[in-house]
Amino acid sequence: VQVVVGLDIEYGKKGSRKATLSVWRTHVVHTDDGDELIVVQEIADQAFRDDQGNPTDHPGLRLQLSDFACEELTEDAIRGGGQEILLSTQQLCQYLTAAEDKARGQRALVKHSILPGVKKRKRSETPPERMASDDEAKYVEQEQRAAKRMADDDPDYEHISMGSTPSE
Repeated sequence: VQVVVGLDIEYGKKGSRKATLSVWRTHVVHTDDGDELIVVQEIADQAFRDDQGNPTDHPGLRLQLSDFACEELTEDAIRGGGQEILLSTQQLCQYLTAAEDKARGQRALVKHSILPGVKKRKRSETPPERMASDDEAKYVEQEQRAAKRMADDDPDYEHISMGSTPSE
């Protein structure tokens, strides 16, 4: 994943049609320990649609073609960069309004009724989930492996057996 786009649409506030945009992108940074992949929030909760549903003066959403695939797949296809997709605030609002209209329309169309006089059979009860005898051993082994991985990855981890106190 090269980029994550988040839309926050204020459905909870009565009468508000405000929508905001957030974008997170991966970056490789050079540290003393070597290269590290980090995530940077490039756009944070910037409104692209106001309370009345009108586009704001936000510049829109800018995506690179390379955001859609790993570098190994895109390096030959995209030389020199600059291959970008720009969605203006007006386009974002149009797409969001179309999606909201479609969602509203689908709710109204999905009505299934049973004819008068037709009886429904009760659903059979779902039996309780039971753990097989070998399942418990498998889960104990998974827990032990997870605990070992956690201990191996944590240089400050100190194993304390029952009844002893941590050394200071």
